[in-house]
Amino acid sequence: MAVLMDDGTIDSSRGLASSLNADLLSISAQPPYSDEDVDKVKDMLNSGAVDVNEVSGHFNVSVASVIQNLTGISPDAYTNDSYTDQSVDAVMKMINSGVASVTDVADYFSADPSIVESYLTDVELYTAEDMANVQQGIAVASADVRNIEADGDYTEAEIQMVADSINNGLLSTAQVAQQFGVNEDEVIANMAVINQDAATADAAAAAAIAASNAGGGGLTSIDTKGSDIQTGLLGSETALKTGATNAINMLDQINATGRSDLTTQNAAGLAAVEAQKAIAEQAIRSGTTSGINALDVGVAGARGDLRDEYAIALENARLQSNVAREDIAAGRTSGLEALKTGLDAGATSLKTNYDTALDKAVAQAAIARGDITSAET
Repeated sequence: MAVLMDDGTIDSSRGLASSLNADLLSISAQPPYSDEDVDKVKDMLNSGAVDVNEVSGHFNVSVASVIQNLTGISPDAYTNDSYTDQSVDAVMKMINSGVASVTDVADYFSADPSIVESYLTDVELYTAEDMANVQQGIAVASADVRNIEADGDYTEAEIQMVADSINNGLLSTAQVAQQFGVNEDEVIANMAVINQDAATADAAAAAAIAASNAGGGGLTSIDTKGSDIQTGLLGSETALKTGATNAINMLDQINATGRSDLTTQNAAGLAAVEAQKAIAEQAIRSGTTSGINALDVGVAGARGDLRDEYAIALENARLQSNVAREDIAAGRTSGLEALKTGLDAGATSLKTNYDTALDKAVAQAAIARGDITSAET
């Protein structure tokens, strides 16, 4: 994309354009702007027709303002770690399409350009050529494919676009696998089927063209020499036979081609099945090994936990036994002391009662003796 410089000149080193987009120039640079104007500018940015610097220069606003209005992403999304997968996709679309350069994105998020570059090479698997382009704000060659949304619902055109990018060397199978979140083996297997189907179709088309160009190759020629042309009933019969023969021969060729296509398609299908079988077997082996390892770890952990719990329970039982013994000993001592206190109190009470009763008996005896003496007198 071209960039409008501060002195009013156009720097075309960052893209193919040498002047601002005519549609952009048709929109007044002075506010107010209608919703239609805003949508038109966003459409041009999303399609890669203009870049953020061109829009910034035309409307005399900051590049940051253009990026925020286009993506809706806050400039502090990176520094406060609040970005989402959707926001990353929006930024990547700008970079892929040459709408914003590495420097534009780094400045917007207050990040070092090396951080953006590392993400592009390590995660998005950008090639050296891709990096050279995006550093200048130029769309990468594979931009159309990279901007396909990885939603699992792809059209035939999108699938063919991806396959063409791989076959043309614009993208590797690893890059495609990373972008669409699938295993690279799956990409390789699908490419084998797609390319085999294409080869089969090309072979069938070439065979049909060859048969057609052969002229008399299996087809009955119709006399075109004036003196040889038959007329009347004989001519009609000859034409009918010739047409029927040609039709039968053509059907035979189509049938043979169909058998060849069927054989090739069957081989391609079997190859694809074998590829998927190999992938599935590997996944099963990996899953089984992981499961066994996890089971071993779990069993070992359970044994360790059981031993630990048994030791803890045994120690608790020992402590409780000691406490019980101490409680029994203390209870027995307390009981004996209480019994002794009771016996002592009983003995004291018995002695006191005995002395009191004895005194009363003596008194009563004295009274009785007095009564007896009085009676004798």
